[in-house]
Amino acid sequence: MTEDRETLRIEIKPGYSTATRLVFPGKGHEADGAFPSDLIITLKEVTCDNFRREGDDLVYVHKVTLIDALEPKPFHIMTLDSRTLALTPPEVVTPQSTICLPNEGMPVTQTGDVFTDAKA
Repeated sequence: MTEDRETLRIEIKPGYSTATRLVFPGKGHEADGAFPSDLIITLKEVTCDNFRREGDDLVYVHKVTLIDALEPKPFHIMTLDSRTLALTPPEVVTPQSTICLPNEGMPVTQTGDVFTDAKA
């Protein structure tokens, strides 16, 4: 019996979620007289200070002072991909206020099992 090690390069694409499993056929454990098992990688999302994921929506929470809530002023947010977006609330801000920015959420990517070729 010998022990072999192999390094794989794995691409985690934007939009993958905890529902995505990366499957590398034949790259798992081997047993004498049996085919090698599959290597399966599951993902875990990490938390971020102001962002949270709700499905494919990306929710950003921005706190404002009472004065800024009554007299809305423009503010900037840094996106997860390092872009800066300028936003101006359209009216008096309340705790229930939301601003929807189309196409600024999570990319829609395949979920479930993603079979991939291993790249050394």
